[in-house]
Amino acid sequence: MENIRTARNKGGRPAKIDSERSTVKLNCWVTPVENNRIQAKYLQIKAGKKLPFAQFLKQLVLSEKQTKGQKPDELLLTIIINLQERGRQLQAITDLIEERKESDQSIVKTKISEELLRIQTTIEQITTWLYES
Repeated sequence: MENIRTARNKGGRPAKIDSERSTVKLNCWVTPVENNRIQAKYLQIKAGKKLPFAQFLKQLVLSEKQTKGQKPDELLLTIIINLQERGRQLQAITDLIEERKESDQSIVKTKISEELLRIQTTIEQITTWLYES
């Protein structure tokens, strides 16, 4: 008798496509304090689940919550405060110049007035963006 082979599909998981393969390795150095914090967070998130440490690190790196900067509102308020302080300083300089009555006061006074106007316009624009959005 002849052995007749039947065509069977191989079992198992289908092969990954190239774009899904993990082929790039990232390395970084951390301080002992940072390492302890990462390890503690891993243990907290793992909490009885089967979660490989490498997968946890990958999630940690790719999560967008890690990039914490100032909120736009806080940043705008900080800018307003700094501009207002600069305006107060320029106004104090203008007051001193007027008291002294120096010969070049008109040029300096004009420049300071222009700068104060620019500061005021910027503060008004930022306030509008901040409170109307």
